Amino acid sequence: MAQQLKKDTCEVRDGTLARVLIVSSTFRGLTLPQLAFASILGIVGGIYIYQLIFEQYSRDQKELKQKEKLARDFGEKGSSGGRANGAA
Repeated sequence: MAQQLKKDTCEVRDGTLARVLIVSSTFRGLTLPQLAFASILGIVGGIYIYQLIFEQYSRDQKELKQKEKLARDFGEKGSSGGRANGAA
């Protein structure tokens, strides 16, 4: 234990001991390759799950634009046709 304490600390200029951050190859028992694999798996899984939501949103936006265009076209035809009939 004392040997490990010496390994983890170092002397600073003013004479106090400071703990050195030692980057180890494990993080809470996971090695770097395991951590990288879990991260990639999480990202891919999230994309797979939310893909349906993104597709539905895209379809809804396309339908909304089409309905808006039809309403605008119908409004232009209806208003110009009404003027022509009313003026004649």
